[in-house]
Amino acid sequence: MPAQLREKLNLPGVTLVTVSSINVPDTIDALMYSLRGINFGAVKLVTHETPRFLPAQIEYCQCPKISSLDEYSHYILYHLKDHVDTEYCLVIQQNGFVLNPHLWQDQFLEYDYIGAPWPPQMELPDSQGRCVRVGNGGFSLRSKKLLSLPSDLGLPFEMKDGLLNEDMLLCASFNTTLEQHGVRFAPVDVARWFSHEHPPKETEAIKPFGFHDYFGENRFYPRFPSVMTSPLVHLDHLDEFDFYDLIKNNSDLTKIEIEELFSRITIQLNHLVTEREQLVTEQKQLAAERDAILNSNSWKLARIIASMKFWAK
Repeated sequence: MPAQLREKLNLPGVTLVTVSSINVPDTIDALMYSLRGINFGAVKLVTHETPRFLPAQIEYCQCPKISSLDEYSHYILYHLKDHVDTEYCLVIQQNGFVLNPHLWQDQFLEYDYIGAPWPPQMELPDSQGRCVRVGNGGFSLRSKKLLSLPSDLGLPFEMKDGLLNEDMLLCASFNTTLEQHGVRFAPVDVARWFSHEHPPKETEAIKPFGFHDYFGENRFYPRFPSVMTSPLVHLDHLDEFDFYDLIKNNSDLTKIEIEELFSRITIQLNHLVTEREQLVTEQKQLAAERDAILNSNSWKLARIIASMKFWAK
């Protein structure tokens, strides 16, 4: 038996959710990666069309096609609530997801919004002139109350002080109004344990629960690029596992690490199945085009002319 075992974390009151119309296979990978070591109340992919080979753990939810950051921000602000039936949701993206499930802290649930701290030099003031430090929405925990208030209060989706991204609108433009309705934004001292994006001083020497984007030390975290550009890229991360010891049952791998290993293998299998299906489809299309050419009158005429030229010799 492994020397260390960790039981899966149960978060029945949290929905793991992502909204995307681009890089959907990679976004699915990020969802699957975030499931290592955690049982969520629900897992949802919100996108514009039914994805192929969607893992059974993930529920597909339809939305209009999202073609810009503005459209994404608008949908998150006013429609994400329609897909969340639990008290909280954990929003992830292709480039922002759970890294260390065992570093979850129950105190995260004491707040209605928590995301990676922004560095003070970003200088995001709210309506009272306070410098807003929390936080990034790409990987964020949000309460159902927070999700509902922008629609319930009729908060306008408009450029304000140069801000239009949904996380900046929530945390800087709308925060005073939201706080008046009981919303609690996490302080930096808590948010720095939750996620990292830009590397402010407060996050030094801290391993976070999750992350967003690949700034600073984040550049060493896993990535999920396009299937067709590098379908086996995730196998590069498997060197850290000792397969021989695993087979011999003499490994010190934790339960979480073993689940991560098989999660990555499953991801690769899904990639290969998807690519094989695409190749089969292309092969059928080429065969159909070939048959159409062979059966066309122009092809028959060309064969008759070639035959006449041959016998004319």
